[in-house]
Amino acid sequence: MDLVAKGKEIVINDKPIKKTLQLSLKEIFYGGMKKIKIRKLIFADAEKSHTFLKEKILTVPIKPGLPTGTEIIFTEEGDQRPNRIPADIIFTTEDKTHEIYKREGDNLLMTVDIVLKDALLGTIVTVHTLDDRTFRVPITSITTPDYRKYIPGEGLPFLQNPNERGDLIINFKIDFPIYLSVASKNYMKKAFDNPVKDVTNKIV
Repeated sequence: MDLVAKGKEIVINDKPIKKTLQLSLKEIFYGGMKKIKIRKLIFADAEKSHTFLKEKILTVPIKPGLPTGTEIIFTEEGDQRPNRIPADIIFTTEDKTHEIYKREGDNLLMTVDIVLKDALLGTIVTVHTLDDRTFRVPITSITTPDYRKYIPGEGLPFLQNPNERGDLIINFKIDFPIYLSVASKNYMKKAFDNPVKDVTNKIV
């Protein structure tokens, strides 16, 4: 706590009250206002014999794309006691876990499970967005364990320019078979030993 001179009086500045404010990715995507009820004690006299509990609704502004770890300060909203300056209340934002997406700055990450066949031959990924759209992403490249598919403009809004957005990044988890029959192994070996070659007809 800090000591502050008020005229001839010395008053104590109460230490800030820190709270975690959990936000869903949808709240961060859209932004808006979040209302939080607080309770604080009001001391009517120096002897603290007359006190009452006061409830208050704080309106927390959430900007689209708000970074995790942002501090939002409400000045002097703590308990009111004689010869003390009420504490500031500080909310620190924290992202809630999402069932599909993970945040990476302004980007959104999702992981898709695919089988080895789809990793080699291609597949289609269905995406359900935070703003309730659905679209399909064709994967035509051979998918290696470290392959990432970038979908521009489908991430979170930029804090300074909400009209622009980060990317959606699709990671892949390849489910390798735990068993292959001898016939399947021979078939695959034959396919790999005899790759299809491009043939170009030349006119002489």
